[in-house]
Formats: sequence, structure tokens, C-alpha cells
Amino acid sequence: RWWQSFAADDGSACFNFCCPKSPPSAPPAPPAPPPTPPFVCETGCAWTDLHPCPGTPKKFWQTYATDDGTDCFNACCPKSPPSPPAPPPPPAPAPPPSIAVSLLALIQAVFRDLPGLLEALGVGSAAEAVALVTQSCS
Repeated sequence: RWWQSFAADDGSACFNFCCPKSPPSAPPAPPAPPPTPPFVCETGCAWTDLHPCPGTPKKFWQTYATDDGTDCFNACCPKSPPSPPAPPPPPAPAPPPSIAVSLLALIQAVFRDLPGLLEALGVGSAAEAVALVTQSCS
């Protein structure tokens, strides 16, 4: 309340329990020193206005800066982390079956269904079916 005053530190255990003191704060860390050559180019990085760093946008009339290995290039054009490797290409599709394989599959299907075919033609054997077909073609 506005008419009451704050408690005074009388050194008692009761005051220390109710009003603990905050620990002293650490002094702030000194500021980092400004970078010095050779990590900073003598002219700064203004040269990237004419020759942008590789991988950054450029105008049609500009040419990219060349990585000459100097600290100046490394400071103005930091390298990005390497890209992950490209996924492997998909496997090549299987070649189409040869005519012989296709013909073999057809012959197997005919022989597998031969009893049904003979019954549909109303003949009892393959020889009768051949004779029937030969007769109808002549």
C-alpha cells in the first residue's frame, strides 16, 4: 500500500528468508574487436558490386568473381555448405521380351487352354482339330 514503507534489512534470518538478495550479476563481456587485415579487404567488399560472388544473382553485364583463394575473397564471398549428393539415377527399364519369348508364351497359353479349345470346337483330339481346320481352309 502507498502509506507503508519497504522492509528494512535488519540482518535477521527472517528478513533474509523473506527478501533474498539477488546474486551479483557478472560484468558484461567486452565487445569483440573489429576484424583486422588480412580478413578484411582494404577496399571492403564493394568490388562485389561489379563482380558478384559465384552463386548470387548478377546482371547481364556483370561477370562473377573468381575464387583466387585470398582472404579477401573468402571474407566477401563465404562458401555455402556443400549440397547433398544427387540421388542415384533410376534403374534402366527392362528390355522388351524378344519375339521368341513372346511366341513361347503364346504357345504355352494355347497348350494350357487346349482342352477347352478342343471342347469348344466339338472335337476330341488335336488331330481332329487340325483336320477340321485343314478341311475348312481348302
